Amino acid sequence: MVIPVLGQGSLIVYPTHWWVGMKNPALQVMLHGKDISASNVSLAYPGVRVQKITKADNPNYLFVDLLISPAARPGVIDIKLTADGKSRRVAFNLRSRRAGKGNSYAQGVTSKDFMYLVMPDRFSNGDESNDRVAGMRDQTLNRDTVFNRHGGDLKGIQNHLDYFTDLGVTTLWLNPVIENDMPNRTEHGYAFTDHYKVDARLGGDIAYKTLI
Repeated sequence: MVIPVLGQGSLIVYPTHWWVGMKNPALQVMLHGKDISASNVSLAYPGVRVQKITKADNPNYLFVDLLISPAARPGVIDIKLTADGKSRRVAFNLRSRRAGKGNSYAQGVTSKDFMYLVMPDRFSNGDESNDRVAGMRDQTLNRDTVFNRHGGDLKGIQNHLDYFTDLGVTTLWLNPVIENDMPNRTEHGYAFTDHYKVDARLGGDIAYKTLI
């Protein structure tokens, strides 16, 4: 996701936010922008410190390892990037974790569950408006061949949850739903190009959140 920053231009920052109170206090933030590796990184936020900075061979990437203590509170971390005497800032959100884990959500999977594997593109087309997405390389849509996309999406799965219930299914196992922006054979989901973004042809991040 592109996050606007104070100063020049914008950066792609992944993950776009994080949570306090996680079991693992370590977090690596990836910054992607022109010549970003030349930047010095600093921040001042109670309970959060920079543990390590890693520069890639590509000067447009920079990896910032943070350590978030149990005492850290929700808020906005002001990450300052300085290069060539100029500064810009990234507003990185630390959020509260919601209650109910293990009860109302994230209950886990056990041997008692009946699991059903779904390839979203092949199941049901619940939203024809995302069959072809402008700017993406694979524009195929042909249900007469197994080598092209068929148009199935997450909305199609949501529309037929009763079907799975009638079968006794308690857990859905989806083929990868992250972005597959390759020129062909993207229907299976294994042509990853962005590990942080749900494929727009499946409905994107909002459709995924709605489904789960």
